[in-house]
Amino acid sequence: MTPVMQTRFEKGHGNCLNACVASILDLPIGGSGVPEGRDDLRPWLLAQDMGIMWITLQPGTVTLPGAGSYYLGAGQSPRDPDVAHAIVMSEYREVHDPHPSGRFLEGHVQQIGFVVRMGRP
Repeated sequence: MTPVMQTRFEKGHGNCLNACVASILDLPIGGSGVPEGRDDLRPWLLAQDMGIMWITLQPGTVTLPGAGSYYLGAGQSPRDPDVAHAIVMSEYREVHDPHPSGRFLEGHVQQIGFVVRMGRP
């Protein structure tokens, strides 16, 4: 996992999720790596035969992957209660916040996401 910082910060148009995916995949954001635009992420993932599988958390109901596995965490931004934010997690811990403030999430993680490879028939 190579930490990548988000490059867009406008409310509703930030790219923290793009930066988290780039971090997990050890790719840059923009250029030949993960696209910078929020709306470009899903088509790019599909073109790579990948996607994100999201799980909404209920406390104590999910056993997470062990050491060396990285996944997405999502919840409320500490900068604006009306904005969601994504971070990188491993072993139940917050390990990378792509926002320069480094404040991770306000409150608890509400969803986790796994970048998964999708097989083609």
